[in-house]
Amino acid sequence: MIYSAAASLILLFAVPAAMAQTAAFQESLDVSVEAGSDAGVVHTVRGSEEAAWLPLVRGNVTGLTVRDMEGNHIPYTMENHTISIGPSESEVTVRYVVMGVLVQEENMWVWDFLYPDATRFIFPEEIDTVYANHLPIHLGGESIRCHGCQMRLEFTLGEPLWQYDIVWGDHTFVVAVRSHDTVGPVTLNQASMSIDFAVERGGEMVTAIIPLQMLGDPYRAYLDGEGVWYHEYHNNGTHAWVNMRPPHPGVITLVGSSVIHEFPVPSIVMVAAAAGPAHSPQDPHEQKPHSSIREPHWVHFVV
Repeated sequence: MIYSAAASLILLFAVPAAMAQTAAFQESLDVSVEAGSDAGVVHTVRGSEEAAWLPLVRGNVTGLTVRDMEGNHIPYTMENHTISIGPSESEVTVRYVVMGVLVQEENMWVWDFLYPDATRFIFPEEIDTVYANHLPIHLGGESIRCHGCQMRLEFTLGEPLWQYDIVWGDHTFVVAVRSHDTVGPVTLNQASMSIDFAVERGGEMVTAIIPLQMLGDPYRAYLDGEGVWYHEYHNNGTHAWVNMRPPHPGVITLVGSSVIHEFPVPSIVMVAAAAGPAHSPQDPHEQKPHSSIREPHWVHFVV
């Protein structure tokens, strides 16, 4: 497997014999992911007294421009996704769009990205969570960096948000679950320090946003009583984000390490977060997804 990955890099970024034999010194590489299948790419390269070669991001390249800091066009040649940049006294910016690099698989957009240098990924505001090699990353409006970068990048758009109120004595907690699956209702079991909710189809990403005062971390995750892979990937001091991808429909149980204390006469009521009549916990299909939740401003980096 290691040999295969190394061979891919060598074949992918081999320099054509007719090109300059000096590698360009790349100051930065920014990839702007669009809400679709395309991505914008910007390389910033240190000026050089002689021609230098630069590998491009793989894909259907369009709109390629090469300019210096004053906006002057710099001559270049291109062969096999590698360009040879002419001499320049100042930094050079190489811009282009790679078309169709993101592929939609069910509700996820996927890009198997490979590039031999550090890369920064910039996302639209509507994307607040991405998955790098299946690990969730909370963006909070920030970018991520991938160093020397072989990564399966995934994200979803328009993910519904299911919200439920847990009323416990004089406390009301909002538990939110993000998923393209049908989710709910959410119930709190004080005795077992856990919450439960059903997923109707399985196979979709599911992210529970849990009030720490109600159910403290760390957590363990189960699907129909069996352990399931999960990631507790974000904590803003009041809520924890727990992500999993249940392989089939069933009941997810998240067991915490602490739970709100029991009141003399406890009562638990689940209602939809929107204004309106309470919904019975036995009627999950009556619950409606909600489109927004207030989330913190954090940054994570892929290393």
